[in-house]
This record gives sequence, C-alpha cells and structure tokens, in this order.
Amino acid sequence: MRIYVSPTPARAEGEVMNCSKVALALSVLGMVGVGVIFSMGVAMGRVILYGGRLHFRSIWWRLFWWASCLSFLVGIALWAFFCGSPANHLAFGLTK
Repeated sequence: MRIYVSPTPARAEGEVMNCSKVALALSVLGMVGVGVIFSMGVAMGRVILYGGRLHFRSIWWRLFWWASCLSFLVGIALWAFFCGSPANHLAFGLTK
C-alpha cells in the first residue's frame, strides 16, 4: 500500500486554487463586459465612439463600463498580489 504525502498542506493548496479561480472569473467577466459594451452598445446606438472617446447615452451603460473595467482590474490585481505569480500556478499544477 502506497501513501502519498503532499509537500504542502491541503488547506494552503485549496486557498491558492480558490484565489486563482476568483481572480480568473473577475478578469473574464470584466473582459466580457467590455466586449458587450463595444458590440451591443455600439450596435444599438447607446455607446458612440466620437473623437477617440466613448460617449454614453445612458448612465447605465456608463456604470456597466466602470463595473466591467473595475472587475477586470481587481481580477488582475488579486492574481498578481494575493494569489502569486500566474506563471507559478501554470508551472506547478493548475493546468493538470
């Protein structure tokens, strides 16, 4: 009978995985939100690109823009400062 002993405690490994998943979800949701604004907002005429700037015809589109950007940036910051380097996670088993 073989017993596998993990080099790190299971609890610490679980925390790193949870942190990475939350950071990834926030980043993906932020990018999806920005994509929705550029595709649907511009197609529906609610967001206008004029003079190199975005002009919003509704406060809700502007709030959606800021929430999407904030979600993306918080996801990146969470991953960079609290979850460790993304390269370390990819190298040490997150892709298994």
